[in-house]
Amino acid sequence: MDKITVVIPNEKKNSYKLSIFFIAIINMIGFLYFIVNNAFGSLSYLFAFLGFISILPPLCVYFIFKKNQDTHLAQIVIGILFASICWIFEGLILVGFLNMLFAFMGLKAIRKLEIVFNEIGVVYPSFPKKIFQWTEVEQVVLKDGMLTIDLKNNKLIQFVISNQENTLDETQFNERCKQFQHQISNQ
Repeated sequence: MDKITVVIPNEKKNSYKLSIFFIAIINMIGFLYFIVNNAFGSLSYLFAFLGFISILPPLCVYFIFKKNQDTHLAQIVIGILFASICWIFEGLILVGFLNMLFAFMGLKAIRKLEIVFNEIGVVYPSFPKKIFQWTEVEQVVLKDGMLTIDLKNNKLIQFVISNQENTLDETQFNERCKQFQHQISNQ
């Protein structure tokens, strides 16, 4: 299947990062409370210690190594996911499931946002993904780093795209999108 992928900026990523750190710190404080208030070697102590350790190393790695922070952020979210299992074994099932829900939402939130243009239409990276059929699209234009998707229902979607993440030739991109549209109109 012929397709063009355009990476768009995730403007809410910093908010998501802050939320992930906040949840990670709250989990660590909760596990620290269980570590301090349970006897060494008890099952509750063991699960609290495992939960604490599942979050601490990825959090430290994130702050020590500033390169490739998205991968390290995903590791923190996976640590929170493991911590939620520890909460369930601690007997705090609701806390564990809420933590698990947050971890899955965190993984979804920190993903790279990509708009895909293919024969079917434009696949927009919302949750759930939104597909605009070519019959719904007036035109798609990429000019001077500005991606514009003009829909027939008078909605306009625009993004300033980064040249670092996208290696697109504007003329070829615009021409290919027109070809996609013409293929649908000729059927």
